[in-house]
Amino acid sequence: MFERFTKPARAAVVQAQQRARDMQARQIRPEHVLFAVIDTATGRVARVLTEAGITVDDIVSGGPEPGGPLGADDADALKAIGIDLAAVRESVEAHFGDGAFNGAGDEHPGRTGKRGHIPFSKPGKKVLELSLREAIARGDNFIGTEHILLGLLRGADPAVVKAVAPHTSPAALRAHINQALDAAA
Repeated sequence: MFERFTKPARAAVVQAQQRARDMQARQIRPEHVLFAVIDTATGRVARVLTEAGITVDDIVSGGPEPGGPLGADDADALKAIGIDLAAVRESVEAHFGDGAFNGAGDEHPGRTGKRGHIPFSKPGKKVLELSLREAIARGDNFIGTEHILLGLLRGADPAVVKAVAPHTSPAALRAHINQALDAAA
């Protein structure tokens, strides 16, 4: 399937892996792919995202904090029941070393060094599968960043929905992308 990816789509997948690595994640999740697609978008995809007001900053501010799966919403929820996430993080790292808290809760722990392979999570793999389905549905013999974005929106991953929601609905953005692609055909 990867042979069908255009150069920009391949670059987005590589950047998704780098984003996961930068966040010290052990798997590439849909939000990493979304970040990469938005960051590398050109042409019609960039225009649609700009018109919708969706930026890389939306993904950075709306996603989990670097270093683990627990973000600001989780910290607030824990605080409501008397647990200080920052204190827990500090305590774990004090007892087990720097970075010990990173990747807590990942499905498949493993090495993710500066150059090591980071696998896709199940939802991340689903995005790629849906990208292929989107390309086939449109009658395209390639998978571009537009197909990846359509696959991300079709998959309705909570992190993707959260990033898009302040600007538009996933369904409205899908329609806008398809409309732009149809107009170019």
